[in-house]
Amino acid sequence: MSELSALDQAKLEALTGLIAAARGGGPSVQVVELAAADWPAPDGRVFYASTFADDIFPGLRAHLGDAVVEPRLDGGQFLDVTRDSGISDDSVSLNLWDADHAISDLFETHGEGVRIELFHYYPQVDLLLSMWFGHLRPPEDADEERFTAHAENGFLSVMLPLPRRAFFNTCQAVFGALLSTQEEIDEHDCPYNRHLPGGATGNLDPDTGLPFTSCPRNTRAACIARLDDDLSYLAFDTKAVTYSVGSKGATATTRGNENNLKRPLRVIAGERTVRDLDLLAYIVEVGRADHPERGAIKLQYAVSEGILNNLNQPKVNNTLIQPAHWGVRLGWPRQPGTGFTPGANNYSGTAILQVVLQGDFRNVDPAGISTEIKARGKSDVRVYTAETTFTPVYTRSRAWWLLEALRNKRWGYGAAVSRFALESDFIPLDEWFAEPVGMRDKDNNIIAGPRTLFDAELIDRTAQQQINDICLAGRCTVPFPFQGKLRVFPLKKATEEELAEALVFSDYGDARNIIRDEVTGKSSLTRTVISDRDLPNSIKVIFDNAEQEHAEHPLVFDSIDQQLRAGRAFSDTGRRVVEKDYRLLGVTRIGEANRLGVLLRDLGEFDEGGLENNLRVRFQSFFTQTLTLYKSKIIRVLSKSLVNRRTGVQKFEYFRVRSVRQLPNLLVEVSAQAYPVEYYERLEDLEAPPEGGGGSDLLPGIGRRPRAIEFKEIDFTNDRIILDFGRPTV
Repeated sequence: MSELSALDQAKLEALTGLIAAARGGGPSVQVVELAAADWPAPDGRVFYASTFADDIFPGLRAHLGDAVVEPRLDGGQFLDVTRDSGISDDSVSLNLWDADHAISDLFETHGEGVRIELFHYYPQVDLLLSMWFGHLRPPEDADEERFTAHAENGFLSVMLPLPRRAFFNTCQAVFGALLSTQEEIDEHDCPYNRHLPGGATGNLDPDTGLPFTSCPRNTRAACIARLDDDLSYLAFDTKAVTYSVGSKGATATTRGNENNLKRPLRVIAGERTVRDLDLLAYIVEVGRADHPERGAIKLQYAVSEGILNNLNQPKVNNTLIQPAHWGVRLGWPRQPGTGFTPGANNYSGTAILQVVLQGDFRNVDPAGISTEIKARGKSDVRVYTAETTFTPVYTRSRAWWLLEALRNKRWGYGAAVSRFALESDFIPLDEWFAEPVGMRDKDNNIIAGPRTLFDAELIDRTAQQQINDICLAGRCTVPFPFQGKLRVFPLKKATEEELAEALVFSDYGDARNIIRDEVTGKSSLTRTVISDRDLPNSIKVIFDNAEQEHAEHPLVFDSIDQQLRAGRAFSDTGRRVVEKDYRLLGVTRIGEANRLGVLLRDLGEFDEGGLENNLRVRFQSFFTQTLTLYKSKIIRVLSKSLVNRRTGVQKFEYFRVRSVRQLPNLLVEVSAQAYPVEYYERLEDLEAPPEGGGGSDLLPGIGRRPRAIEFKEIDFTNDRIILDFGRPTV
């Protein structure tokens, strides 16, 4: 599942053999930790380590190229690193020796945002593994000797708005001369490439006779000076124009509304009825004094980011507008002008709707006019067939929309597509999303359909929220760092082969690999169940129902049994409802919404705790045992503390990894959620999809129906009652 080369895969297998030999009394496994900082030119990549010597690790230098290596990390311990989500606010603390002020000088020169990547090098097999990456934040506690700062997960702030193109009246395109390759220019909005070898788009600077090196991006004139026209001018700047109306000397004036638009421009995926459009400008044309009803109003709306597949059937105040009274632009780069007024902006890259209404609008607030339109969303989403081969098309695939939200430079998160494993992750994810699964329609009839589609409006939320919700409704992991890439895996049913080959973690027997305390012998494994008081037993999902023109549609999924158990937890015989709400981003089919509602109730969000898998374990193991672990992987956990002493049975043996945390002492803490094998088997049944119900009976009174309790002994103290239930013999 990794992106390692065949050679590194072979080295990893050899390392696994060394680990097994070490456990049998052989030589211990050696490891070196390095932190790489990619300082911008001219400084370049620098590796920081606690120690480094060519005579001790002769093979390491070959992996580092010409990069500088400096011994600045603290010795004696490793960095505390959690391999969980790449779209989160997790961080790693870096404490670097800086008595020579070298790190401080670099930070003052280049600022925050520098990429930090952590590596482990295993000299016995000559293997260098990427373990984590993030970006450098400002120092928090720097002094004359140490530079202490955090590297935050990912590569940009998770709090960035997504989408993020605001209604500014200056150009938001990145000037082409600031980019170094044609590929980078093509991903942005300014086509200027005169500075590149063979580049022919754009003018030379008349003051120097050389290509322009900058652009103020504040006037159309600046765009015209560099490109001969302003068709690439990416701004919202309605010009106030007064013109004559008819032959009676009446006039009309354009009025801009961009300054009143506070949220970013929306992005449309798939099929939507788009409401609450952003009013850019309007013109009120006044009729004759004796016939004010013969006046009109012209309205110009920004629908969304382009390029859209189609726009049709606009309505104003629920009335369909005749074709002669409306027009659109689909948001092509450098699209023709709209003709709204003479010299009007062409709104490059923005889908536009213009509507003309007849009547007396002298005292009407244009912002109060309700306008909607049916849309088929962006038609330039990248669909990959290989690691570097793609076609921009219209698609409703949740997989490719997730990638688009992550990589798009204008409105998305802006990650380099090279950060992702397209052939290993996104192409299989697209295929998994398209597989037919069993679901139930509005009449509870069993039907089959694609696992998930994506028909959504992305608007006015953070990158973290948007990407989390895309993955939640698609039942896949949020992107997380693993071996040098940001990985995304489906939360799918494990095959029989995967269950048979699952890594085993045990705290007893000859194969024990869960850490026990050296003094007390106590296992590091702990188990947690959510109390019946807190376990959600009534899940409400809200989706935009396509059968009702994408109006919000709530569905509720109750568990009567669990509500009775919740009541019992409060010593009550009634039902106690514990509610939790979810908005299913991109879901517009009631069958898909029904299926997801059941799964959120039974398995929890991201399969991390519901009625059917209410058991979480946490344990520590040796770092060499966990090199191949990643979020969502299925493992097998065996522990006597998980055995029900009444039955002698361990109900859950398989678990899905939630997170992997490297501790400073080179141990690793693993958190995992129960994986109910039989439930997942039913989940993929086309003819009988699960209807829900169930719970955990691992512990008395937790996750089971209320039952009579017999006390062995009851005792009293001054402030409490002690109930002894007795202990069954195994």
